Amino acid sequence: MDWIWVLLALAALFYLWRRRSLISAEDATSLMAEGADLVDVRSPDEFRGDHLKGSVNLPLDQIEEQAGAQLPNQQRPVLLYCLSGTRSAMAARTLKRLGYEQVHNLGSISRARQTLG
Repeated sequence: MDWIWVLLALAALFYLWRRRSLISAEDATSLMAEGADLVDVRSPDEFRGDHLKGSVNLPLDQIEEQAGAQLPNQQRPVLLYCLSGTRSAMAARTLKRLGYEQVHNLGSISRARQTLG
């Protein structure tokens, strides 16, 4: 029975860690007003089906090859989103490793839509 409590504690910690890694609505709105790049890291098919106005499609599996062409200014803020927030978190780590300085995860497309209005 103790293992159930351990699993619940781990799930709670994961949830809190994940929430902490998302940019706040206020900060995201401010960065967009300053001209941040809005990037959808889902597949081209997902992007065609629905995306946020003003976003560019840079699929996670093409980030390393296409980031320089689609996001040439590494000092410009980048806001990322995907379906659930998992791919955008992975993309954020990749862009930071590539030298991008201001990379932020909006999380899911629904949270991004709600956050940015």
